[in-house]
Amino acid sequence: MTLPAFTPRGFWVRIVVFGGSLLVYLWGVPIMRREHSLAGVALLSLLAVLSLTRLIATVMRRPSRRPR
Repeated sequence: MTLPAFTPRGFWVRIVVFGGSLLVYLWGVPIMRREHSLAGVALLSLLAVLSLTRLIATVMRRPSRRPR
């Protein structure tokens, strides 16, 4: 199954959502470290990596500026 092409607005929505979630996860890592929660640090680090990969994948699939 192929992914449908998304609009320029959809591109920026994905950038904001994945970028925002990445910031939230990275903000939570020091809090979990302060609480000495190894599982919390591991979970938030994994979620941050997944959000970063989604952000990179979205940027790589950026729609062209000219219509087809």
